[in-house]
Amino acid sequence: DFFSKEATDERLETMAAAVESGETAGWCRSISTPTGTRWFQARVVPIGFNGGEDCLLCIAIDITDRKAADEKLANKNIALRELLDLTEQKGDEIGRQVNANVQGNILPLLRDLEMNIDPKQKEYVDALAKALDDIISPFGARLADECHTLSTTEMKIARMIASGVHTKDIARHQHVEPGTINKQRESIRRKLGLVGKKVSLATHLESLLRGAQADD
Repeated sequence: DFFSKEATDERLETMAAAVESGETAGWCRSISTPTGTRWFQARVVPIGFNGGEDCLLCIAIDITDRKAADEKLANKNIALRELLDLTEQKGDEIGRQVNANVQGNILPLLRDLEMNIDPKQKEYVDALAKALDDIISPFGARLADECHTLSTTEMKIARMIASGVHTKDIARHQHVEPGTINKQRESIRRKLGLVGKKVSLATHLESLLRGAQADD
C-alpha cells in the first residue's frame, strides 16, 4: 500500500535490468507511510543456482535519518558560507574605513608636522608615514600573503627594496651597517622561498609592488 504505481513500475524495471544484465542494480526513493515520509535505499542482486532458476536478492535499508543528517549538514554549510561572506564584507568595509582615515586625517597631519621640525626629527616622521602607508597599501597585503613571518623591520626593508632603494641607502635610513641589511635581505629571501631560485629579491619584490599598484 506504500508504493505508488510509478514507484512500483520503477522497482520492476530495476529488477528486470538486474536479471538482464546479471549485475547489481538499485534505487533510492522516498515513500509515504502512516508515520510520515521515509527514505529507502535498495539493492537488487541477481543470484543463479546451478540447475535451477535464477532469483533476485533484494535488500532495502531505511536511510531516513542519514538523509535528514545530510540535509542538516548541507544547511549548516550554506549558513557557514553566508557567515564567511559576511565576515569578508565586514573586513573589506573596515579596511576601507582605515584607509580613508589614514589618508584623510593622519597623513595630512604628518605632512604639516614635517614643515615645523628639524631634519633629524623629519626622518622619524618620514618613517612613520611610510609605516602607515605600508598598512594601507596592497603591497603589504600581498607580501603578507606570501609570508606571514616577516618582521616589521623586514617588511619595511622589503618595501624600500621594491621601491629601488639601494642597500647603502637603506642602511643609512635604518642607522645600521650595510652588512646588517645584507643579512636581513638573506632572511627575507629565505622566508619568501627564493633560495636556490634564479630570481633576485629586488625583481621579485618589484613585481609584487607593480601588482599591488595595479590593484590599487
